[in-house]
Parts: sequence; structure tokens; C-alpha cells
Amino acid sequence: MRNYIKYLTRNQNVLLVAVFIGVFLPATAISSEPNPLFSQSYVGNKTRPEEVGTIPHISLYGGNSSKPSRIGIGDWLSFSANLDMSYRKTQFYQAGHNTALFQWDTRMDLWLPPGRDDFSWGPYVRFSGVESNREYEWENNWGARPGFGFQVYPFSSRELREKDDALTRWLQPLHLFVEHDSVYYKGKEHSWRPDEQVRAGVDYWKEINVHDLRKPWWGEIWSGLIWQSTNGFDKDYDTLTFANSLRLGLRKPDAGFLSTLSPYAIFESSLSENGKYFWENRLLSGGGIRFSLPRHDLPKEFQWLDRLVIYAEYLVPLAYYRSSEPSSLPDHDFRFGINLVVGEWWYK
Repeated sequence: MRNYIKYLTRNQNVLLVAVFIGVFLPATAISSEPNPLFSQSYVGNKTRPEEVGTIPHISLYGGNSSKPSRIGIGDWLSFSANLDMSYRKTQFYQAGHNTALFQWDTRMDLWLPPGRDDFSWGPYVRFSGVESNREYEWENNWGARPGFGFQVYPFSSRELREKDDALTRWLQPLHLFVEHDSVYYKGKEHSWRPDEQVRAGVDYWKEINVHDLRKPWWGEIWSGLIWQSTNGFDKDYDTLTFANSLRLGLRKPDAGFLSTLSPYAIFESSLSENGKYFWENRLLSGGGIRFSLPRHDLPKEFQWLDRLVIYAEYLVPLAYYRSSEPSSLPDHDFRFGINLVVGEWWYK
């Protein structure tokens, strides 16, 4: 814990996000009118070490699992963040890597007429990055400082949602986007690296029974087909990547505290056009255990959180799709950490 405190005090970017979480958002939640009625997943913008409402118009929902925790103004402006602080034993890079990571991805969305609740589309601004207690540039950079993009959820219209059939519910989270990012690496020694990037593609996030402790199982699905113009060392990268993450867990339903503890299986896959980078073309698998509280069980002051997960995971590579990895690389990674989502980060 002492090392984490020293790490936070040495890094202004982390402190800025911490102040935002610890001061501004709780204050907003307390001052706003209560309404009855935000991965450890794949992050596509990473390179590898081998190169390696007292105010009525402010909406704040933190109630039951059928409503997301929105932070914004009406149905035309929203704020959200996905934050992860974790320990990684090897990062599939070197034995004893032992790094503390803080990853953040924050977004402000402007929803064009007819408004988010009728059809979700419009421009956005994004800030994302990673900080660690190690010196490697791939663990210390801004992936978007800022990023400007345009997005659309093609199956989000009110007419489709009101049909409430199974196919429509599965298609609703489908997300199309195009984005231009300003990229930043600390230090003059990294001035040669690309400082901008274009990303475009389609991704998909689906939660099943994650917040319903009455159900004996849950699932989280993320999938993306994303083209990227540069990476951390190649300005002509121009690569399309198909990436996936699947977590399937079991719980004891309606068992109080026991229902908040859940073992789960993990599958993470990445396949890119660029066959010479083995770390972009592999299948990882493993297991984990997590503690997670549904939104409606959080204290009132913290119901601006859409997600609070404390997790521990163990992963091994099952396969390399295009080439073999160097024999010197670790054959496993162990992680534990906490993941917070603020606001409606994913489409619900």
C-alpha cells in the first residue's frame, strides 16, 4: 500500500483522475436529486515491449440493474470513464516483471437529434492512457490526449427497442466508430514515435446477468474488428485486428455475501493482419475470482458507479496463430486489481 501511495504522489496524471473520482463525482452524486430509477478486457491501442438532481436537467441514475448509472445533461450529453488499477506479475514479457498499472479511458459524448434515448449517434471526445511503476514506454503513455471521434449504434432506435425481441436485444450494443487520437510518450528519447493515430471499426459489448444475483451464471462478451493506422513504433502500421474477450462465471444465487463472490473462466483472443507480431496473434485462457456488488447494493453516495469489481486472474497462452513466441517469454501471468466504471460506459 505504501508503494501505491508513493506511486500516486509521483504521477500527476493519476492524481488528476483520482481527484476526479474521489471528489467531483461523489459531490455530484450527493448534490443531485436521487433518482429511483462505467477489462480487464482487451485494450486495442497497446504496443508491445519487444519494440518493443437538485438541478433537474442533470441526470444521475444509480438504482436497479435495469437502469444504467448515467451522468450527463438530458439525453444529449454524457460523461463516462473506465478505470482499472492492477498488479501484473509477468505481462507475458518477463518473469518477475511485477508492475503496478493504472489504466484510464474517459469519454464525453454529444448525442445528436433526436437524442440518445431515441437513436444513439454523434461525436465524442476521449482521453485514455496507462501509467506504471516501471520505465517501459508501452506501460507509460497517453493513447488519446485527446481523441476525437464519431460513433453510431445502428440498432439503438426507440422503435427497435420497443419490439423487445431476443435478436434486437442482442444487436443493440453493436457500435461503429471512427477516431483520431493524439498520442503522447514521456521523454525526449521517444520523440521519434508516432504522435497521432486513426482508429476505425466496429465493436460489441454485452453483459448477461452480471448485476442479477438471483441468477446462477453470468457472462461478459467483448468483440472488436478495428483498423489502426499506427502503433507505438510504426507510422505505417495500417493493420486490421479481430479481438475478443469472454468471461463466464458461476455464483450461488440469493445467498447474500456469497452471491457477490464468483469464479469464472477467461478466453482472450487477438488475430491481426500483421503476422510478424506474435503478441497480436494468440489465444489466452485462464480463470479468476471476483467480488462484485450490483449498482443498487452500493451505498447511496457511490451509486454514480456503474461497476465495481475486485478481481484476481491467472492466464496462460493456449495457442499462437501465426508464429511461435520466443522461448524466453513467461508461460503465464497473474493479475489482481480493481475495475471501476463511472456513468454509462457501455450501451445498455
